[in-house]
Amino acid sequence: MTGHWLSDVRETKLGPMRFEFGIHPDGSFEVAGLPAGTSAGDTYRRSGLYRLEGSRLISPAINEGLPVQVRTEGDELVLIVDESLSFRLQRR
Repeated sequence: MTGHWLSDVRETKLGPMRFEFGIHPDGSFEVAGLPAGTSAGDTYRRSGLYRLEGSRLISPAINEGLPVQVRTEGDELVLIVDESLSFRLQRR
């Protein structure tokens, strides 16, 4: 599960963005929102430590520190924040 993972482009309040998630063996986690189709820098960035509790990832860098469901499906990583927000990620 460790590595860098990239979402498809999704529409946000800040316009179309792609999200990159970094899950590192040292226990650090980061998420960056990158504007789609532009060369501008990160629009959104959060980082912090993470821990896994079964199928839940917990980090202050995502979902305000509340647990996020996490699982692999083939070569994809799926993060489910809640019923209305989930990410299907490809390894970068």
